Amino acid sequence: MNNTLVLLTAAFPYGSSEPFLETEITYLAQGFNRVVIITADTKNTNIRALPPNCEVLRMDIDFTVKLRLKSLLNYLNPLVKEELTTVEKAYRLQPSKSILKTMLISLERGEKTAQFIAQQHFNYATTVFYSYWCDDTALGLALLSQKQLIKAVSRIHGWDSYFERSPINYLPFRQFITEHLRQIISISQNGIDYAATHWQVDKNKFLLSRLGINGQQQLDLQKGNEFTIMSCSNIIPLKRVHLIADALHQITDYKIKWIHFGDGTDMPTLKTRLTTLPGNIKATLRGRIPNVEIYAAYHAEKPHLFINVSSSEGVPVSIMEAMSFGVPCMATNVGGNGEIVTNENGCLLPSTPSADLIAQEIKRFIGMSSATYTQYSNAAFQTWNTAYNAAQNYTALVNNLKSL
Repeated sequence: MNNTLVLLTAAFPYGSSEPFLETEITYLAQGFNRVVIITADTKNTNIRALPPNCEVLRMDIDFTVKLRLKSLLNYLNPLVKEELTTVEKAYRLQPSKSILKTMLISLERGEKTAQFIAQQHFNYATTVFYSYWCDDTALGLALLSQKQLIKAVSRIHGWDSYFERSPINYLPFRQFITEHLRQIISISQNGIDYAATHWQVDKNKFLLSRLGINGQQQLDLQKGNEFTIMSCSNIIPLKRVHLIADALHQITDYKIKWIHFGDGTDMPTLKTRLTTLPGNIKATLRGRIPNVEIYAAYHAEKPHLFINVSSSEGVPVSIMEAMSFGVPCMATNVGGNGEIVTNENGCLLPSTPSADLIAQEIKRFIGMSSATYTQYSNAAFQTWNTAYNAAQNYTALVNNLKSL
């Protein structure tokens, strides 16, 4: 019987990244007698609260000069030759210096992961290994499975699924990982369809297991003299937060409050754009804050619309959160967004919308009757309850992991 789960993460439970695991870990801990979290974060000292049957191991696979130099020896590894063939013949890519460098370093980090796990002397007969990201730790599990009979899976989200999210249009060893793990668990159907086609792997190895959040109280969203918009994402080129600002520049006849959570490299540029907003628009950049404070803001601000204009996504947890409060959502039709946002619970924009269109749709929501708006709000809440309810989704995930 599987009674130990080994969860591999990038940083969790340290720092503030991977906040969605804060919910999932509760269900994982309920389903297994023992949960061992192996994190690649070796520096952060801030650790989040964990269930009592969880323990943490820190694994050092940092990009050091020594690791980079050692990775050059992997050029002689037969796996590299096979991967170069895959890149050229299956992916139709020229094996550039950047691709080869990524390949060699990924393999070195994967081998270090496999060695670290082997040194812990887990009982493989009763242990399930779960890499939260399809990255070098998932490769490490695949490498270990060549030597040991282990039960190992990996999730895929967005950046670890879509080649286009990589600066070199390539993600290493995807065929090898898929072949040697029991399952690839995707947060979206779009991720499964994409991987099967672009990675050129067996679609039967994939399982759809959506993320989820715990139930919130559906807000009573009455429209008054001010229309409140909320958004939540990193402020980086990929997320295109500036489009929201550009759209609001075009609305001069409604009183609007816009609240954004998150920060990033484009923050200075965005702040400059906000200085020229018309007087009827009040914009607040709250920065990166804990989820509990974001939830409190939902209750305090009672937003009427949530907006995501990213150029690439998996299925954003931020949209799930908004819908759990009954907030209609506007999002671009990229990645898995179309699986959660519809024209019944919000507005599904084209993948590259203009600021004019975004402004037009904002004004449509402002101008709709209370009865029509309530229908959108109820549909948003039901979308969360039906497809993104943590209790349902994570219980099913745990049962799947235990049955491997």
